[in-house]
Amino acid sequence: SFLGISALVFTSGYDGLIYSLGFLVGWPIILFLIAERLRNLGRYTFADVASYRLKQGPIRILSACGSLVVVALYLIAQMVGAGKLIELLFGLNYHIAVVLVGVLMMMYVLFGGMLATTWVQIIKAVLLLFGASFMAFMVMKHVGFSFNNLFSEAMAVHPKGVDIMKPGGLVKDPISALSLGLGLMFGTAGLPHILMRFFTVSD
Repeated sequence: SFLGISALVFTSGYDGLIYSLGFLVGWPIILFLIAERLRNLGRYTFADVASYRLKQGPIRILSACGSLVVVALYLIAQMVGAGKLIELLFGLNYHIAVVLVGVLMMMYVLFGGMLATTWVQIIKAVLLLFGASFMAFMVMKHVGFSFNNLFSEAMAVHPKGVDIMKPGGLVKDPISALSLGLGLMFGTAGLPHILMRFFTVSD
């Protein structure tokens, strides 16, 4: 995620970029190996696609359980983050903020369906791309568009100093780094909330 990878880079240095690169490399795999084949089946959900090839009952139960586990963990993190953000920005009580976010989510899903959730994803992606690009531009402007100045200032203000630029902050050996990268690369293709996006577009 946008905040998660930023935090990893801050705490682990360059090793935190493994997550960013792993997810990034995962998208071409999805695009060229999975997306078109799934879309051409004409199904609406991942369970529909899997049950098209296998027995209906067991595969639907298995896919539902897997999807619920992944989405529940993902949703908890999103709700906690949204609650903290609203608490910070508007001064609302944290628990009230979480309930408010939950109610808003349920309303646009119930009344808007898949179309509304797709548009929310589109708007969120545009805002994140614009926000990240703007912040990157302002940071580079602050350091005179020099990466040397950027890294020097980062080492000067970071608690770990020069150690933040060294490898080994997140993983200790090349095998672990390779394993993590491959897991992120191929794991992205199996995330339910990403797979379902292929079934919500007209072409």
